[in-house]
Amino acid sequence: MRRRAVTYELIPRRSARALLVLLLVLKLAISVWNAAVYPTREGYDHNHHAWRAKSAGLGVAKMTYNPPLYYLPVLPRLDKTTSANALMDQLRRMNVGYLAVFYVAWVFFIFPRMLPDPRAATIAGIILLAFPGYQKCAAMVHPDNLLMALSATSFAFWLWMERQPKVPLWSSLLLGLLSGLTGMTRPFSVVPVLVTWALNLREAFRNAGRRFFSASFLGRAAAVTLIVGVISSSWYVYRYARTGHVMNAYVDNYLKPFQPLKKDYDFRKYYTTFYYSKLLDTPNRHSTGTFTGKEKPSLHPMANTFFTIFYSETWGDHWLYFSGPRYQDEKIWPKRVLLVVALPLTLFLVLGFVVGVGRSLVHAVREREWISPRTATVAMAVGGFALYLYWQSGPALLPGKNSTIKFLYVAFLIPYLVAIALWFRPRVRLYNALVALSLLVYAAALPVSTYWPTIKATSSEADETEGG
Repeated sequence: MRRRAVTYELIPRRSARALLVLLLVLKLAISVWNAAVYPTREGYDHNHHAWRAKSAGLGVAKMTYNPPLYYLPVLPRLDKTTSANALMDQLRRMNVGYLAVFYVAWVFFIFPRMLPDPRAATIAGIILLAFPGYQKCAAMVHPDNLLMALSATSFAFWLWMERQPKVPLWSSLLLGLLSGLTGMTRPFSVVPVLVTWALNLREAFRNAGRRFFSASFLGRAAAVTLIVGVISSSWYVYRYARTGHVMNAYVDNYLKPFQPLKKDYDFRKYYTTFYYSKLLDTPNRHSTGTFTGKEKPSLHPMANTFFTIFYSETWGDHWLYFSGPRYQDEKIWPKRVLLVVALPLTLFLVLGFVVGVGRSLVHAVREREWISPRTATVAMAVGGFALYLYWQSGPALLPGKNSTIKFLYVAFLIPYLVAIALWFRPRVRLYNALVALSLLVYAAALPVSTYWPTIKATSSEADETEGG
């Protein structure tokens, strides 16, 4: 007898939006709680961000590699009586708003309009909301929070423009403004800035009847390019004029001990090893020193394994900024559970991403559709991750420590990876399996997403100075 096809959806389409709203509200409530109870001084690179906050980001020195936009909202509060911690508390509260913008843009606007099937959009939304790293990001004072919000907003706005029969001038200028402001957050923003700038020019070209030498296209392209170029590059020009530095973001004495081990570094092992069982034993850096040599350079194999550390940092808290008192782990078992249940979902995302990129390129060549939501997503993901790996494997490589492997640095890129992996029409059986798995991961991630306050938080090590 033939088996009857499965037609029952675990989460019916009419219920999917309500479920996503519920999951979003819970994650934002957790983020509000984290903002209220997380000890400000325990955050990543506290001294650096305290200094930036005290000048609203406008102070200029070698270490002002990040533009000031993220810090500017505290400008009205700058006076001798306002402490750096009070300013940073304000920035952390604002992070919750940035996270809400990021989530809403992707889960309720971009995924449903970009992915080819409502089932795929539902799965993508659950997966994005499952990552505990976003709650960790929001608890930290760091401009990557604003980069997440602005890059998502500019991409969502382009999707709206792409669906309009005619593109009004104001929309081109507004997207140019959003792209320029995105460039005022982090050096890594260069990829979303370039991609959204190119997409903006594409809409101007379409609006001009695909006539390259028309006054309509050339005038609009010039205006957009001027807005994006001036806003996104202004800080770096000013910084170079004042300090002589553009991208140099390191304390020389900090890097000096690591330099000898960079020569003949074994990148093959670095990118091909994954010590999963060891990670379950010690799901972080500091408990036993297994995964790094503390602050000391080394060639210990488990201290030089990119995917082991990145997996631990993505689903856990590898550097122990968010697991209890700083550099102590009070969530070992919640992390172990999450590292286990998240592995099948991670493998699906990685495999789906590789297959999705290949299919997208084939589709672009076959249909001669070079600039589309699909190719733009691939350009953003591949370009962004390539830039991060270049930085992390070159100037930022720290053999034996490798603390530049942080979820925070690629958090704005994760939704593009998810979208590419789900760029297909899942059948009901696969849809049900992926929904169940994603909800399981979401539930397992809740303890890791939530900061558990303790009686006394301690800072036992110096702040990082690798320039992140």
